[in-house]
Amino acid sequence: GGGGGGGGGGGGSSSKIFELVGLDTILRGAGLTRVSCFATCRWNDVSSPSSPILNYHFFSPLKKSLIPRSYIDTVISLNTEDDDDEDGSRSTSIGPVFSIHLRCSHVALFVYLTSSSFYGHFSDNGFHMLPGRDTIITFTSWNQGKEGEG
Repeated sequence: GGGGGGGGGGGGSSSKIFELVGLDTILRGAGLTRVSCFATCRWNDVSSPSSPILNYHFFSPLKKSLIPRSYIDTVISLNTEDDDDEDGSRSTSIGPVFSIHLRCSHVALFVYLTSSSFYGHFSDNGFHMLPGRDTIITFTSWNQGKEGEG
């Protein structure tokens, strides 16, 4: 007969809760608080391993967070080769293509890039940055420069 819940049918597989530990206990053990940190979850799709899905969970409202101000170092370089785009397709740019290398001093949330000299699109925008992890964004322009500018 059937019954009993829990853990898997056959094969000796089962799971059991040994101890429940609250979030505040875990954070305190690491010297953190709900306002000084957040969690990152990265989901990898086996059919598209180069495009992970990143989710973030903040344990308190952002306006109460103690995340220090971040400074972002930026290096922009002109791509001189007619390379394929990140997704393997050929570039549809009729103007220059730039690589933008970004590095932050602390967590940088909701980083948003704009261009005042070229019309075009960024390979990513409105993203979070973590210190120690460089972010490289491609800007593909649709023109040679905005009229009257550079």
